[in-house]
Amino acid sequence: MYTIYHGPGFSERHLIDELERRGLVIRELNADTRPDDHCPNIILADHQLIEQFDGMDGLRRQCGTMSYIIANTHTESDLEVPQNWPRNMTLKAIEAGIRHTGLLIRQRMMEHTLGIERNQLLQLTNIGIALSAEKNLDTLLARILTESRNLACCDAASLFLMERHEQNRRNLIFKLTQNDTIDFPFEEKKFPLDKNSLAGFVALTGEVLCLEDVHKPPANAPWRFNSSFDREMGYHTRSMLIIPMRNHQQEVIGVLQFINRKKDRSVKLVSAAVTERETISFDRDIVTLLRALAGQAAVAIDNSILIANIQQLFEGFVSAAVTAIEQRDPTTSGHSFRVAELSTQMAMAMPRFDRPRFRSVSFSEEEIRELRYASLLHDFGKVGVREHVLVKADKLPLNGLDHMWFRYELLKEQIRRKAAEEKISLIRQAGVTAYEQKAPALDAAMHQEIEQLDHFFSEIVSANKPSILPDERYHNLEAIRMMPSFRAGDRQLELLTEAEFMALSVRKGSLTPEERSEIESHVVHTYDFLARIPWTTGLSRIPDIAVAHHEKLDGSGYPKGLSDDDIPLGSKIMTVSDIYDALTASDRPYKAAMPAPRALAILEDEAKQGLLDGDLVQLFIESKIFNVVDPQYGRTMGTLDVQVQPHRDVCDYDFEGRFD
Repeated sequence: MYTIYHGPGFSERHLIDELERRGLVIRELNADTRPDDHCPNIILADHQLIEQFDGMDGLRRQCGTMSYIIANTHTESDLEVPQNWPRNMTLKAIEAGIRHTGLLIRQRMMEHTLGIERNQLLQLTNIGIALSAEKNLDTLLARILTESRNLACCDAASLFLMERHEQNRRNLIFKLTQNDTIDFPFEEKKFPLDKNSLAGFVALTGEVLCLEDVHKPPANAPWRFNSSFDREMGYHTRSMLIIPMRNHQQEVIGVLQFINRKKDRSVKLVSAAVTERETISFDRDIVTLLRALAGQAAVAIDNSILIANIQQLFEGFVSAAVTAIEQRDPTTSGHSFRVAELSTQMAMAMPRFDRPRFRSVSFSEEEIRELRYASLLHDFGKVGVREHVLVKADKLPLNGLDHMWFRYELLKEQIRRKAAEEKISLIRQAGVTAYEQKAPALDAAMHQEIEQLDHFFSEIVSANKPSILPDERYHNLEAIRMMPSFRAGDRQLELLTEAEFMALSVRKGSLTPEERSEIESHVVHTYDFLARIPWTTGLSRIPDIAVAHHEKLDGSGYPKGLSDDDIPLGSKIMTVSDIYDALTASDRPYKAAMPAPRALAILEDEAKQGLLDGDLVQLFIESKIFNVVDPQYGRTMGTLDVQVQPHRDVCDYDFEGRFD
């Protein structure tokens, strides 16, 4: 409806009557009246009216942007009409103003619609960007529902995902729901996929269902609305839109179900009457928009599931790889998994630990994953270490002591045979009487030699243990090494070969320098292996973290001899975890299991000597990180006032036999 405002100069009665007959509202404009800026207006302005508003600019400000000004005295008006124009010409001018205002209205409406569409497109773009950036599936699904409800102004929405059953039967998972009006406990549900339900019908057919009133379905509809939720919760479902989510291969992977589109998002549909009054149907434009969003959501879900599957696949590979390595060295079974758990727990506890240097340190989820993978794979390089070295429990190689025992038994048999031959020769040459006189001396000499061999072998057995080698035993080994060889058939045999002497004379542990070097090379093999993997940006430091887990702060570690500032924090964390687990492990061939208090005391001693990070050691102890894998120790820890004594019985690769 148009309103025509006029000044005194347009007060001709016949003109006003004609305009009213045409259904137009006529009003006189003055300082107390202001045209409605939301409705189209025609202003018939004369000189007096223009002066009343301080010129044409003042009149435009008063009349607003929806007004069309026709003036009889001012060239800056929208249309100038001479003051003494005939009435019919003035009417034509007013008609032109009405047409112009109509075009202005259409332009405003188009601009408004375009603005809405532009805003919706921008929302859709921003939603797409946000969805593509979200990696966590549960967070992604919640965001899909939230953003789509904001876009469509819906009171509620639900999300369903397809699942393929083991027997090739497909299920539909009711994954998530949101509702502005009511709060209720939600439990994920799974049900067979069929056309009886709205979501099942859409999932199977790929069709879009747009229902103005869900309680008035088409007569031939195969589906039925399940009203049990409405009855139980007192909710009132009316309009619904159900859209399939198709991935880039056009496969339906899920269903979005929108419920009760509202005029005003803030209104809660607390009764059937409010629902009837406040809900509206889903128009074509919003359906198109939500279908586009459903496509984006499907691709984002597909990508999230793909990423999760890849991570699960990699987790399985890492677990299998660690298990395979531990099959080569069964004595360390579970070590890598325990080190990974200890290390990640240390990293997560760091911000809560009362040390100024740790207050600003916070490991992200990806950095935790990076540390975990580095910990799991830190010993992978053992695949490059010969198995007999890897599992070597004693100083001599596997079966080495058995070979020596047979050699000594062979020599003892030769001694007995030699004594018997001497006795026979004595009888033949000197007679029985002489034999009876000299036989005891021959037996004594034989037993003395055999006892000496038994003593030698006993020394060898003792020296074979991976313990500190006393100087006296070392000299005994030298003496045995100097004993003359003996002949067995066509071979010349020694009581102690050079290789056996070198192995038994190891002062600490069970490894020769060459074997120790081979063991230590496992970190280099680990790095070479891990460096070949094309890690993503967030995991790119795994090789550097893993390779440095045997480095020490004073530069005495291996393989690079890094000092404090050059060792990654993750490596320092892993070093503490690795040493603790190595000390307390119950199945190491070269050492007995150490009680937790003593192992913790050793860590503290290492920190005091500048080998380990003291703050990290205290974090490990005070936060009781060790309880992650040793809860039994956590219950009976008692005092940690343990004196660290020199090594007596066992040793560890890292400690060079310095601790008991």
